[in-house]
Amino acid sequence: WCFLGIAIGSDTLMCAAQKITSQRVRRLDRQKRRYTIVRRWNATVANVTLLAFAGNSPGVLFALVEFFRNGMFPGDLGSATVLGGSGFNFLAGGAACVFGAFFGDGEKEVRKPMVLFIIVTFLLLAYTGVFVVAHAHTPDVVEWGEACAFLALWVLLTASAYLADVGWSCCRRSRAR
Repeated sequence: WCFLGIAIGSDTLMCAAQKITSQRVRRLDRQKRRYTIVRRWNATVANVTLLAFAGNSPGVLFALVEFFRNGMFPGDLGSATVLGGSGFNFLAGGAACVFGAFFGDGEKEVRKPMVLFIIVTFLLLAYTGVFVVAHAHTPDVVEWGEACAFLALWVLLTASAYLADVGWSCCRRSRAR
């Protein structure tokens, strides 16, 4: 029953996240003096926040159930299950994209390589950090400071990916004229 409940909860969460992130609104374009329909959410922010969490929710919910059943101590599933599941999703998703680009029709390109670079960098940093915290620094215990550091890392990832997506750069070179 627990598995069925988690499956229903995860499916509902994913549907809700897709509904929230696909909302569109009418905005007045002052230059053209007409209304245009735009997405309410930035696609990069949606992927890094709601959709990423909803996609990993089964592993997270199973780990939470086990955590509470073990009297607030991690069990066999723990962070390794969440980390392994998200790592598999990342690698399988990347493989599907490469496969589609290789065998697809026409040429493919990454439109915003800086966003991809930022996400991959933070992803590798997070995987390394979880490994260090879970196995080296404080085995089998996650302290508040470590949890807050990972939360801050996620906020920094979201902000950095958004800024790269909208084209902001702190290191722009002035063009010689």
